[in-house]
Amino acid sequence: MVQSHIDEGMLLDAMEEEVRERGVATVYMCLEGAELISGVLPKDMCGFRWMLTEDLNFKGLVSEAEVFPFLLSSFNYRPGVPVFGWETVEAVDGEPDRVYSYQIQINYPGAMMPSL
Repeated sequence: MVQSHIDEGMLLDAMEEEVRERGVATVYMCLEGAELISGVLPKDMCGFRWMLTEDLNFKGLVSEAEVFPFLLSSFNYRPGVPVFGWETVEAVDGEPDRVYSYQIQINYPGAMMPSL
């Protein structure tokens, strides 16, 4: 992930605005290796925002090389729109850590997709 100085609150404000305009935000998740795609509707945005900020760590802009392949190949993929990431790691005794990663494309003014 590429570290950035993007304010997570302002980014999520932009996401809320985009969800209102587009009707849905597509969320790409990699949960213990499983690839999942979900949609967040305007009515669900408050709870989703709370989950992102309380349960996950904001990773910032995602470089093009680190964008989930299934996001890049999705019909919802918007070239040139930056991808942002969130992640959490759950430690379980006697088992490998469980990694939960989320990536979301958000049309955030001033953010440019880094290419690495």
